Amino acid sequence: MRLRRPDGNQDQPQPVPGEAQRAGPRPQSRRLQALLSVLLLLMALLAYTFPRSLPQSPVLYGRLLRFAGSFKTAPPPPPRSPVKPILVPKPGTLLPMGGTGAAIRQAAPSGGDAYLLVFIGNCASCVGVDLNDWNTTAREHHLTMIMFTTAGKQEAAEYHRSLGVPAPLISDPRGEISRRLHAAFKPRAYLFDRDWKLRWAQPVPVQDNLMEDSGFKAAVKALR
Repeated sequence: MRLRRPDGNQDQPQPVPGEAQRAGPRPQSRRLQALLSVLLLLMALLAYTFPRSLPQSPVLYGRLLRFAGSFKTAPPPPPRSPVKPILVPKPGTLLPMGGTGAAIRQAAPSGGDAYLLVFIGNCASCVGVDLNDWNTTAREHHLTMIMFTTAGKQEAAEYHRSLGVPAPLISDPRGEISRRLHAAFKPRAYLFDRDWKLRWAQPVPVQDNLMEDSGFKAAVKALR
């Protein structure tokens, strides 16, 4: 029932205390709660059925295994191969009589006291030492220096001209002498006596002055 005020206007209805609280949540919040309940139910259902049905699906199971395997640590690298030692030919090794050995013998002057055979690889311009100094050292000790290379004859002739070293240069294209003497680096010097028997072999590379090697000095002294 509405009461009329003395001025003729009707009074507005007054809200009953606690009515707003009894009205309940709005429609939007109800829909959100229902949606969350459905999602929770689906998650619980998947958690229960997925582990059981996974092995029955080989394709999906294989993909998951490959995906999990991508997180494994990489296998360790293979071990490095050990460094090969520098081989030294045995003292007393005789220079071959034929092939490149014969060419080296023919290039040496007859009646020499001893010979310094020097391997220069296939590039005479990158041996890293002054071969003229080595030749001077050889002459001072009454040695005849002879160089040999694995390059062909034409290349060897060009190298010889560019070097300007007054010592013979013999071509060993098949590597007969370099293999026999274990010429693992360049330059590598070998001391032969007058009978072409090996008396000393350079033990390590990058040796500018041959006389700094005690083995070389002892071998030269023993030739006297």
